[in-house]
Amino acid sequence: MFGKKKTQENKELSADEISSLVDKNKEKVEKEILIHTMPKKFLLGGDKATQAKKMGIIIFVAAGIFLVILIVLLYIFLFQTSPKNEVKNIEQDQEKLIKTDELKANKEKEEVTPKEEIINLIIDESTVVSTSSEEVIDTEVSTSTIDEEISTSTIDIEEDVIDSDGDGLNNIEENLLSTNIEEIDSDGDGYSDFEEIMSLYDPISSGKLVDNLGIDEYINTSYNYSILYPSDWKMNILGSDDSIVFKSKDNHIFQIYVQPNSNIKTIERWYEEQVGSKPSIQNIITTEEWKGILSNNGLVIYLTDVNYNFIYTLLYIPEFDEEKSYENIFQMMINSLKIKDL
Repeated sequence: MFGKKKTQENKELSADEISSLVDKNKEKVEKEILIHTMPKKFLLGGDKATQAKKMGIIIFVAAGIFLVILIVLLYIFLFQTSPKNEVKNIEQDQEKLIKTDELKANKEKEEVTPKEEIINLIIDESTVVSTSSEEVIDTEVSTSTIDEEISTSTIDIEEDVIDSDGDGLNNIEENLLSTNIEEIDSDGDGYSDFEEIMSLYDPISSGKLVDNLGIDEYINTSYNYSILYPSDWKMNILGSDDSIVFKSKDNHIFQIYVQPNSNIKTIERWYEEQVGSKPSIQNIITTEEWKGILSNNGLVIYLTDVNYNFIYTLLYIPEFDEEKSYENIFQMMINSLKIKDL
């Protein structure tokens, strides 16, 4: 009972007492709590804060500029270097192509040179065959053996051009066509071997000359002509198909050269302008497909088609001046020349 009364009395404190008690407790708490503050030396003033802010902005801008420069350099490296290298490689390839073209041009020039030399020969009849037997032999043997070699060659020439059966074809020509060198008429049809060959018939059968195993036909589609030649001969194209050369095993040369008839001239007028004199009437040959002029020595013929589109030149260059072993074959080739109308 006494206890309850004491408790009740403690609860009934006056306002002043309560205020005093709070103040005491507050002082006690303040003593127990430590407040830490930054030293003044570490505190920035107004100017210093502004400078720090500016420095931050500068650093940020510099970083941005550096990043832009880095991106630009990366772009140049990735997208500009490669094309430059490609251009450089292209230029190198072009240089290689130019060098290759130069080599090809030089090679073609070397190949064309014989053609030009031959063409120069056909303009002046007096120089169609400019190389004598003495000159050819001089390039192959010493001076001490020239006379002996010339004598031997002359003997061989005389033996080669023998016409054993007297039909007009020498033995070399007959051997090309497999005819009998001892028979004028190898197939016994009543016509001599010479007559049949010049008429483009086979001298050893009833067929055409083109059927003979010793004869081939060359067809030029660019200039629409065809011609017969011995199959034993080598055929070459000089430069382009405007110049064809046939070569026998014993180094006789036959050439067909075609050039445009720019001013559409007759063969007579063209011949007169080139040679400087009018052709002899007996040297003019006319067929249904062309008209030509045979040189006085029988080794060159100039002709044009009926429409005067081209000038065709056929020539025969023997290995030696004296050795015209294939005159009849050359005449046969002329007779076999066919030119289609363009």
